[in-house]
Amino acid sequence: MSYYEQYAELIERTARRITNSLADWTAFLAFAGRLYKYPFDQQLMIYAQRPNAVACAPETLWTKRMKRRIREGCLSVPVVDNTGTTPVLRYVFDLSDTEADVGSRVPWLWKYREEYYGAVSEALEKRFGPVIGDDMETKLEEISKRLALECWNDRREDILDAVSGSFLEEFDALNVEISFRNAASVSMAYSMMSRCGLEPEKYFRHDDFLSVFNFNTPAVMSPLGNAVNESAEQALREIEKAVKSYERARALSGGHRF
Repeated sequence: MSYYEQYAELIERTARRITNSLADWTAFLAFAGRLYKYPFDQQLMIYAQRPNAVACAPETLWTKRMKRRIREGCLSVPVVDNTGTTPVLRYVFDLSDTEADVGSRVPWLWKYREEYYGAVSEALEKRFGPVIGDDMETKLEEISKRLALECWNDRREDILDAVSGSFLEEFDALNVEISFRNAASVSMAYSMMSRCGLEPEKYFRHDDFLSVFNFNTPAVMSPLGNAVNESAEQALREIEKAVKSYERARALSGGHRF
């Protein structure tokens, strides 16, 4: 068996495992929120090998740009890059695998705070249109519902073609749509809230996730996972930019935080 076949098998096993229980799924969603710039299949690979990772990058980025050393004895995390015409194995290290060196930099891992509410709300509404709600949790949930509908419209045929052998197999198209949109929207919202430190486990109940467990085969799990990943990334990038702009403006104005 080739390395690529082994890693494909690892992705499949991980996809099956994380849809076995709410705890497994939400743990993965929190992880995916941290590594939102990685595609879904690479998130699965990293999660299977390093579930506590917080910020992964190739060795050259850590050593050349960030001026950090890779800790002795730390093993890289292999991921398959499918963006080209043929798959390529690439290797990344987590922040915890590195240590400071002379002139080293610490990666900026943004955090959402209530003082950012206005700036973040404005950025999200500029990107996604007017959003109801007086708190960030409600706004992220509303955006997730919109994005889930867009994903269904874009992926409808792929999803319907993939339901064979899953719990969705006996559903008609309308109920597959309902299940997908519910599963995608709650998962997007949970991942984004988790990345923002908004304690989504207090916002959602077990019943909110029941549709997720209908996606119990790798074939039908893939379009759901990709939809959650790509949509959450869109919103989280907007939040990141808004937080950076806010902090840049504060620095230029001489503001201080106590």
